[in-house]
Amino acid sequence: MICEIGCLTRECADSSLECSALNKLVLFLNQSGHDASFKCAAEKTSCSWTMDGVLEIDGRIWVIDHTRLTWPYRTKPWMKEACDLLREALENIAQGNDVNIYTIVPDLRGQGDKGTRRIKHLGFIRHLDSALSETTQMLSTPTEFRELPGGYAYQLLPKGDSETESKSRVGISFSMASGISLERQFTEFNLPMVLAKLNSQLAPKSGTFDHAGLLLDQRYVTGEEPPLTNSILTPTSIRSVLESERTVLRSRLDRVWLIVEGGCMEEVWSRDV
Repeated sequence: MICEIGCLTRECADSSLECSALNKLVLFLNQSGHDASFKCAAEKTSCSWTMDGVLEIDGRIWVIDHTRLTWPYRTKPWMKEACDLLREALENIAQGNDVNIYTIVPDLRGQGDKGTRRIKHLGFIRHLDSALSETTQMLSTPTEFRELPGGYAYQLLPKGDSETESKSRVGISFSMASGISLERQFTEFNLPMVLAKLNSQLAPKSGTFDHAGLLLDQRYVTGEEPPLTNSILTPTSIRSVLESERTVLRSRLDRVWLIVEGGCMEEVWSRDV
């Protein structure tokens, strides 16, 4: 099939997230005033690079690696347990208060058995229900994140705000790190993957290129339940952590872009090429 962007597209065998992401990058670059096109999709051709795609940007060759921002797969059973217990109760609270709710649920693995975790989740529901009864009148803009006992947090959004998933009034995300700081979430779970790529996908086996780019993807995958996407990260939090690792990154990486849920894209780090 041909994905999305007419003559500037990469041809690919399926409608994969990777293919979509690379085409979005080409479109983003051209709309930002660059001259970008595909040289080849490295996995589909005789190109020697270990990358997902090779672009020509303003006359220079860029090798691009695409990476989803996800939680470790081993957390999926616990996340499903939390979603199964919380989603219906949260939907009822959202409907009753005529708002959308975005929640952050702490990592309760190792904190007792399923019954103990259920008690903690229900305690969060009770606290949230009580808090919302006093704060939702005439809500017109998103609130700041508010922390509740036990490491839970929530944000209220006006009805119809697009930041929650699909048509649901509830967004459930997870905090797996040793603190609720967004920078800590990225540092502990996603930065190691980025640094590992400096010596794997971002290290060419042969051939020459001018620059290397990393394309981070925060979009949900249809049918993945619970979603493993690390959706609580913000461009600002990612940019802050990457900047703190500038000395290491600039040895092999030139630019990092981020696609967020909904398909919007922005540049989050640059070596000033």
